[in-house]
Amino acid sequence: MNRDSMTISDIKEHFDIDVANHIMKIVHQNGVYRTIECRQISSVNYSFTIVTTPRYLAYFGDMGSYVFSRNTAIDVLGFFRNTTRTGEEIPYGYWAEKLEAGDYKQFDAQTAVAQAVTMLEQEESLNLAACDYSSLDEIKELLEGAAEDGENEYFAALSDLVDELEVDDWYEHCQRVYKPTYHYIWCCYAILWTIAQYDSTENKEQQNEQV
Repeated sequence: MNRDSMTISDIKEHFDIDVANHIMKIVHQNGVYRTIECRQISSVNYSFTIVTTPRYLAYFGDMGSYVFSRNTAIDVLGFFRNTTRTGEEIPYGYWAEKLEAGDYKQFDAQTAVAQAVTMLEQEESLNLAACDYSSLDEIKELLEGAAEDGENEYFAALSDLVDELEVDDWYEHCQRVYKPTYHYIWCCYAILWTIAQYDSTENKEQQNEQV
């Protein structure tokens, strides 16, 4: 399956498989200064490291590099815990607002094409007979092909198309739309996975101290 066409649940399934044999190792810890490595014992595939300092969390690994900051949180792990405690889906957009570094979005070709097709379906004066297209399905295929080449290529093809079809004010209905990247979503799951492993380790240590 093409990563660009994956849903959030698809990526979560892939993530669970990718980290099924991972272990967490606390390499360094001094208060909120932490270095945490997560990897398989016999392989570096999908390995990653998370570093925390006051107000910052950095992720480094096969899926890229991301740096988050939260000015009001000394321990940033608490911020990530608190925003997902209700069991709801990860607030990817909200977390992205805290990014200091790292690419998190990509052109959403599927939504963009759907916007254009819906606009044309609602265009009362649309006259396909006057153009080279026999149906909206044919136009959809054209736009999907252009979208595969990239955002700029798509909007260039769309602009030429609406000029040919004499559709006015199309830009009001066809916005540039984006979605989180596969790598960014994977990273978000990795952060939550690491926090869960870290909290489990901390709880076990506290229980051992009480015995």
